[in-house]
This record gives sequence, C-alpha cells and structure tokens, in this order.
Amino acid sequence: TAPDSAEATDAAEAHRAHIDRWFYDLGYPMHRGLADMYLADPRFTKTYDDREPGLAQYVHDAIHANADRHER
Repeated sequence: TAPDSAEATDAAEAHRAHIDRWFYDLGYPMHRGLADMYLADPRFTKTYDDREPGLAQYVHDAIHANADRHER
C-alpha cells in the first residue's frame, strides 16, 4: 500500500505509540525527526533496506504521513 494509506499510517502510529509507551515521550515532531534519521544515517538506512530495498524511504514517508494526519 502507499505510505499515506490508512494501513501504513496506522502502522506508523503503532510504532510511535510503542516507543512512547515503553521508552520515551515521542510526539509527532520527534517521530518525524526519527524518520528523518532513518534516511540521514546510512546505518539506519542499511538496517531497513537490508530487509527490503526502499523500506527506509517507505517507513520515513509513512511516519511523515501519519504525523501530517495527527497535526492537522
């Protein structure tokens, strides 16, 4: 599905909520920053893209789309 689909943004929201519940407060601006790091740091990009080429970009885009829908 597209990164801005309900399924992808729901998964991104579950990712954000999991970190927020178990590790640290994670609002939407900070979640965007985390997604940006997935592309900016080659180690993070490699971790995702080793599973599926292009996955880091997809996760990034889904997190941003999720933040967009919650920050309106």
